Amino acid sequence: MQRRNNCRFIASLALLLPTAALAASVAAPITACKDEADSKKVFEFISKNDASGLDKFKTSKVAAGDCSSLSKGMAVTIDKKDGQYMCVRPTGGLDCFWAAAVTINENPTQPEKAQSPQPGDRGRGGRQPQL
Repeated sequence: MQRRNNCRFIASLALLLPTAALAASVAAPITACKDEADSKKVFEFISKNDASGLDKFKTSKVAAGDCSSLSKGMAVTIDKKDGQYMCVRPTGGLDCFWAAAVTINENPTQPEKAQSPQPGDRGRGGRQPQL
């Protein structure tokens, strides 16, 4: 009876522990935010090619500590996934920041694939916008 109770306790404890975070890296520079809704707003600004709106939004959010700039190649762990967004934690960091899944390399041991340029996806001037 005691052994069965011990097994139940261990099984219950295992269910309470968080799942192991997955190692990853940032594939493209991005502003990621603690609140998923803020990260979606960042992506909306990028989709609309609204650089001034993005700069104004991210300046206030980064200053307040609500968002952070993640640089290409930065080591992160994936804590959560929600559709097209992932909550990643920079290695050694305490906070989880939501970023578009397309900006995260889930297999950091393999080199990132070079994307072939598509007509119209670089905006005017041929410059790739910083996410």
